[in-house]
Amino acid sequence: IRTTKERTKEKKDKTRSSVMKRSKLPNLFCDERTGIYYAIVKVASRRKSRSLGTKSYSEAATIRPGVIESLRVAPATSGPGEALKDAINRLADQEDPTLAKSTFLYYGVCRRQFLQVCPPAILRKPLAQVTPADLRLWQVAAAKAYSPPSVNGTISLLNKLFERVSEENQITSNPVGKIKRLKIVISHKWLPTPEEFAELVAEIRANANWRYNHATADAVELLAYTGLRIGEARHLKWGAVSSTKREVRNTEECTTKNKTMRSIPINPAPAGLLDKLRTTPGGKGPDDPVMLILRPTIGLRNACKRLGFPHLRN
Repeated sequence: IRTTKERTKEKKDKTRSSVMKRSKLPNLFCDERTGIYYAIVKVASRRKSRSLGTKSYSEAATIRPGVIESLRVAPATSGPGEALKDAINRLADQEDPTLAKSTFLYYGVCRRQFLQVCPPAILRKPLAQVTPADLRLWQVAAAKAYSPPSVNGTISLLNKLFERVSEENQITSNPVGKIKRLKIVISHKWLPTPEEFAELVAEIRANANWRYNHATADAVELLAYTGLRIGEARHLKWGAVSSTKREVRNTEECTTKNKTMRSIPINPAPAGLLDKLRTTPGGKGPDDPVMLILRPTIGLRNACKRLGFPHLRN
């Protein structure tokens, strides 16, 4: 039979506060479960903590003052009592230097979609009370309104939110961890034969009713011959087109989706196109764009429709 003292000790051992061991330095604690040091301060009657990411006492003592200062001057971080709606709004609006600009904007779209379909009762719940069942309820509604990649992107945003709160020792478990991502079915895309592609480009050029017919046809050929993504092609400047090495190289603005650099060899097809583009009206300086239309989607889609071809994305 357990004594009252033993039962009380067991109860304390189940709480998060019982595993945070105070060090000799003020506001510096060590998680006895992991050995990682935390800075913990109280601001406006609210407990704020942040992992120092180290198990070394000397290293933790060195970086402790800066972290404590940032906790005291920074706006209140998410906590167990913060409503889910407020928390996800704050996270989506918060600048993060580790995220690419495109990812930051994408998370903004995910936030909007989440708020549109998530039941209001769940949005009002404090973070500590959000359960996997609540998130599954949202996922069912979201799957009916948005594509699997969009739903999975929102799961990534939610996971980031709850991971941050968990790192701050505000919640015991991440409810997103039990939510499975939707399966993405890759459909077969129609690709034109060389003859069909030539017919498609000719159809775009022949459309005198479209004022950007030649610019659209040139853009479609450039994308097809080089394999550049639309974002890369928009930022491609003539200074990145080498006439000596016969290659297209990335610049700081013209990078891949993952911000990596690459060079694309110029074979006869794109070489002929680029030689022709050099003779067209417009600037050809190092900082002038190669592609003269930002989005050739309209002309491409209409040409496919006139020829009876399936939709071809650029």
